[in-house]
Amino acid sequence: SKHITKTLPSAKDLNIDDSASAKGEHKDPSSVVVVGVGGALRTLAKYVQSKKRYPFSKTHNYTLTLDDLEDIWDTIRDMSPDKISKIQTISSQRADTIRAALLVIILFLKKQNHKYLTISAHGLREGALALSLQHQSAFRLQRINPQHIRETVLSTTSPSSLLVSSKIDVLVDILLSANLLRTTDVPIIKYALEQTDRLRSFRDISNILPVIMDDDTPLSHGDQLFAALAVIHMRKRHKADAGLINFEAVAGPYDKKWVRRISAILSTYQILVRSSATITPNLGKGGSIHMMVSVDNSSTVSTTTATTTPTPPIFPTLMFEEVCKQLESAFGIPFEYELTDR
Repeated sequence: SKHITKTLPSAKDLNIDDSASAKGEHKDPSSVVVVGVGGALRTLAKYVQSKKRYPFSKTHNYTLTLDDLEDIWDTIRDMSPDKISKIQTISSQRADTIRAALLVIILFLKKQNHKYLTISAHGLREGALALSLQHQSAFRLQRINPQHIRETVLSTTSPSSLLVSSKIDVLVDILLSANLLRTTDVPIIKYALEQTDRLRSFRDISNILPVIMDDDTPLSHGDQLFAALAVIHMRKRHKADAGLINFEAVAGPYDKKWVRRISAILSTYQILVRSSATITPNLGKGGSIHMMVSVDNSSTVSTTTATTTPTPPIFPTLMFEEVCKQLESAFGIPFEYELTDR
């Protein structure tokens, strides 16, 4: 342990601000993230998931805590490789090396003063492929540098803006400014909107949860589940409420109101898309939100071999009134709307 600790890089070696460590504090998990790649870490994640009876077999973006890792160490530190190989989630191929790998990981987290580690199911091969596609010339000449790597990573994981959808982003902005949504909700809403479009043809909503949770995304498992439950809630509310209870081990102590809020935003989005309408929301008196709904009444033309028939779109007023009630119930403020022609 002493040799490994001495050999491992310090925060200074990694150009990471060590001011928190100097004060004996733990770094903000959002400022520096430790990401683990490779088979040993995926094996450790599967072991922890098995012990906790985790409801999903997915390891990508799963968070391992230092406590999790130390619990494993206490269990296997004195085991022989033969005994370790009999643990179902640890293969015989890793029985000889898993203790050494585990010790390095624990000591690294301690030296960096971190309590969490995020598992990536993707490793060096996927990274090399991404670099070869984004920086072809430098890759071919073997001149890849840290800046190339940083650009490649950020291009796939960092949102370019808070834009959610051209149909609904104005409403999201108003709700953010009124502190009725958190900035951390924005990527969840964006992802839920993408899944709403992607899974529109799914009739059996029991298939929605496994399909979404099997998707690789920068979201944490909890936030991904949150998005899935919002999509389900939009279709059948009682199913989502049951899901939140069944998966509390994944989602954590989420309040049901946050699922309802995102679900109401998804319902609003669907109506606007289907009716070719747009909204201009404004904060009204007493904290209410007034939405000016613009409907495109320019005739769309359906052509047959003999006739041309103008068919103006019809705005589903009753459905939109129901959505306004959902918004009012979820956010606890009045939502009013007014229809106008574009």
